[in-house]
Amino acid sequence: MGLIELKKIIGYQPKKLFIQWFYLDNKPMSIIRIYIYVETWISFLCSEETITIKTHKSLPETIHEENFTYVCIEKDIRQIIHSKILKISILQDEVHINRGIFFMLENEHNICYYNRGYDYDEEIVFFIDGDKKSIPYSFIDI
Repeated sequence: MGLIELKKIIGYQPKKLFIQWFYLDNKPMSIIRIYIYVETWISFLCSEETITIKTHKSLPETIHEENFTYVCIEKDIRQIIHSKILKISILQDEVHINRGIFFMLENEHNICYYNRGYDYDEEIVFFIDGDKKSIPYSFIDI
């Protein structure tokens, strides 16, 4: 699924949201992807320099290999479950690198997910109903 196709979910309500975490030695290290169920599962991966968007039939299974684990954890989205997606924006830095994605929902709700990049040790930021003004990037509507 590309950015243009992502427009198709505008007007729909997110029904479920999962965060895929990477654990090392049973300690949470970082968010890998977010999965949102809106008529189908859609995953978002924000790496250092790009955003990857894919559709899925189901969530991935937990992967456990020796000292690392990838696990999906459900987020409580009761406060936004009845709010339709109004707008989707790509978050872009000053040199035009796509860092993340921002969903504006009804009733002033939002979902935000981005990767701060190499300069910040690839810190991942995720929030629901956060302060839009705190996001250090330009909003490019799709």
